Amino acid sequence: MARGHDCVTIRLVLVLTIAFPAAAFDTNCYVIATGPGEECVIVDLLDVLAFGEGSDWQDEAMALADRVVVMNQGRIEQQGTPHAVFNAPRTEFVARFMGGHNVFPDATGGLAAVRADKTRLSRRPLPPAPNALPATVRGVEYQGTHVLVTLAGDAVTELIVMLPEADFNAEPWKTGDRTCAHWDGADVHALAA
Repeated sequence: MARGHDCVTIRLVLVLTIAFPAAAFDTNCYVIATGPGEECVIVDLLDVLAFGEGSDWQDEAMALADRVVVMNQGRIEQQGTPHAVFNAPRTEFVARFMGGHNVFPDATGGLAAVRADKTRLSRRPLPPAPNALPATVRGVEYQGTHVLVTLAGDAVTELIVMLPEADFNAEPWKTGDRTCAHWDGADVHALAA
């Protein structure tokens, strides 16, 4: 607690347990009990830490939180800013739980992840490489600004590709089409065992 002028400032960490849509939370400062010659209390939210249950809270947590904590069976798998956790998941569990990632075997026998929006499709077969997997289109789902193309291949049971709507419309994909999913090596994150 810091004291300045006639106000007391309390700095809090707001811990949200997100079990319902929480986008309406306001995380600004609040002034309580102000008046001429009276002391006031300023509540300043320094940090918003989000915990969630189930599998539908990730968007809410990333929108509201300064930090997220991903737990697996009561143990912290990863914590950090929403940006850091989403862009560099440390484990397969975190990559799959946060969503938007493809997990696949890497050249060392371990696992790696690449974001679905960083994955591209080729109609031509590509030479075998660590950043390319032959696959078959299993589903196409229009999402408004983008289209999710679900693939299945020999090395993985499912890959998701998030194509911008304009790219999909220029070269539509349909169930049964053969393709090669590929990505830049710089977009790949090795995952801890």
